[in-house]
Amino acid sequence: MLEPEDRFCDSCGANQVEASEPVAAGQPPTTLQNVLPILKRSKDTIWARVEEARDELFTTLRATCEEEGYEALVIKSGPFIQPAWVKVEAWIPSANGKVSGRAWMTVEIHAKEFHRHPIEYSVAVHDRGWSKSFERLVGFGDYHARQLARFVLGRGPMPPLATMRVRDQTWKFWRPMNSLDVLATDWMGLSPLILFVLGFVVMAKLPILGLLLWTGGGVAVVLLRRRRAPVLSSGKPGAEPRRLHNVDSWQVVISGLGGDADTLLARLLDLMQTPPMDGFESRVERIWAWGLDGIVDREQLVMTLRRGLVFCQIYGYRDELYVGWTSHANSGQWVEFTLARGVDKETRQLVRVNSVERGQQPLTEYDLIDLNCLAEWTHARIVQLARRRMEERQIDQEIDFKIIRGDRPEMGDEEKPTDQIRRGVGQLGRLIRTG
Repeated sequence: MLEPEDRFCDSCGANQVEASEPVAAGQPPTTLQNVLPILKRSKDTIWARVEEARDELFTTLRATCEEEGYEALVIKSGPFIQPAWVKVEAWIPSANGKVSGRAWMTVEIHAKEFHRHPIEYSVAVHDRGWSKSFERLVGFGDYHARQLARFVLGRGPMPPLATMRVRDQTWKFWRPMNSLDVLATDWMGLSPLILFVLGFVVMAKLPILGLLLWTGGGVAVVLLRRRRAPVLSSGKPGAEPRRLHNVDSWQVVISGLGGDADTLLARLLDLMQTPPMDGFESRVERIWAWGLDGIVDREQLVMTLRRGLVFCQIYGYRDELYVGWTSHANSGQWVEFTLARGVDKETRQLVRVNSVERGQQPLTEYDLIDLNCLAEWTHARIVQLARRRMEERQIDQEIDFKIIRGDRPEMGDEEKPTDQIRRGVGQLGRLIRTG
């Protein structure tokens, strides 16, 4: 018997499980449509495009600073952080070197799903004590980024950003609106208002007709409340937002293997080519942190198993090799909220337009089990690779391979199955005693 195969249904947009064997007469269907109340994941989302815009902006700002002959601070937000942001900061010294003109600029990138302009920008600028912020900008591009970088470096004027604002309040009618682009006018929903206005207009000359129109408006209100509204949603990003809780860790320094950091990392990446368990994913992420005299920029290997994450670091310090990992439980989750309610332009039916925002979900014991499994597997493979490399280099060093156990995060408020059983037994005992 062949294994079931996942398939995506083009007509309904749901995942299906299709069996390869035909269905005999009188038997239940073997094709099950996935109708679980779970948002569909998609890699092609507005949040993915926001991160692409962040990376392009970061590259443009850094290149502009280098073209002007300056090594300025250019940093960006990490993965899965919304809103994404990019920052440029520069201290321009004077001729005597004792006075510096300090300026910085931050650009935030906001996702506006289902809107006419799907991406909005916010810019905050500070120059030697003077500051200015611009909210809800559209049409921000490469030209504006270069001009802002030159302004921070003192090499050019401030670009005109005020004209790029969209309307944030109703009375600012001179600004364009960034309205929802998926809804049409709901004339049926406006029918009660139209009937009430017409009834008021004709009431003086035709009171009976006016009363009939008002009655019709009331009936329309009652009928409109009975309308059903399905949900229009594009799903959620391919990965959850990060709200991490530290759990376990391990690290070691091996003398004589500092030059083998790349070799050890390559061998570990080769092991990731075949996922050891269902739901396992891995990738290399570039991270930065503040140091004593600037930022420290490095790469780390990230392994995930559902809500468990393990960050692995392999760095060489001349002859010394640092190998370590930290495990984290992620309580971050995308949460749905309703943007608007109206008539869909394509289907012409009443819908609720939903999007997602950053939220959190309580951790469970199963999440910690997944994390423990991922951490133990990672630890065993790293220890195996480190020992093998030490044998190849004939390095005799005593190493402590014991994992450093941390505090477990608090579980959610949900009642555990064991507590439900105990409560049920207690209620049964009380019934027996009082029966």
